[in-house]
Amino acid sequence: WADRRLWFDGPWHGIYRAAAVPLLAGLAAIWCVALGLKLNDKAWLSGAGALGVVWLLSCPLAVWGFLHYRQHHLRLGPLRLRWKASRGDIGMELLRVLGWSALMLLTAGVCVAWGAFAWQRWRGGLPAGSGLVLSGIVAAAALCGALPYAQARLSRAVWNQTGNRHLRVRNNLSVSGYVRLYAGNALRLVGTLGLYWPWAAVALWRRRTRSLTLWSRVEPEVLLSYWSRRQSDSPPTLMSTPPQPALHEATAPDAPVDDTQPSVVARTGTLG
Repeated sequence: WADRRLWFDGPWHGIYRAAAVPLLAGLAAIWCVALGLKLNDKAWLSGAGALGVVWLLSCPLAVWGFLHYRQHHLRLGPLRLRWKASRGDIGMELLRVLGWSALMLLTAGVCVAWGAFAWQRWRGGLPAGSGLVLSGIVAAAALCGALPYAQARLSRAVWNQTGNRHLRVRNNLSVSGYVRLYAGNALRLVGTLGLYWPWAAVALWRRRTRSLTLWSRVEPEVLLSYWSRRQSDSPPTLMSTPPQPALHEATAPDAPVDDTQPSVVARTGTLG
């Protein structure tokens, strides 16, 4: 924003602490399965099942912990950002994602089953090994529909709760539009045998970043006058000034517009 970078300044080991429970439970479950198969002991397999349940139950908390750690270690120039979302907010989003994923899996399964039935009636049977191939098609189709939905929902939930006393971040990413973009890129990726991957990745990243809008409780010109382009760990002088009650979109009317390096005018949404 106005040549000021969005920084992440947290230590790397904090990510492992945030996801420690599901990570350890998953590793322990894998070891229990391996030992159970090697020793032919059902007790180890039962333990793996219990650890799998622990892993499933701890995943939502791990997602919240990861996002909480990441957002609480972001700063825009000298201003540190904070995240106000609760565990319940992320839990509700994950429930919506789970429901949508089940719907996508059911839809893909019905479509593939109908296609397999039509093929069987036309050719008199299915080729050997077709069950594994059809299962892979169902899983890929369901993932293609569920992954962009999860990304869009979580992106809105995360960034709309991010800010501080001077700045607020707003996310207007359209979930349906992002899903359509992802599906179109997936079709192009298949049609080009993977050669379209760089353009698809850039298009998705651009859609997510350009959906972000930065709002300021003070005039952007005043904020920038106390905020040098060089990164600083010390807070600006503006921090001691009480914020004005009104929210102003972080734009300046007289600045030039540049799409490659967005100017203050183009700062209405692009944090990158």
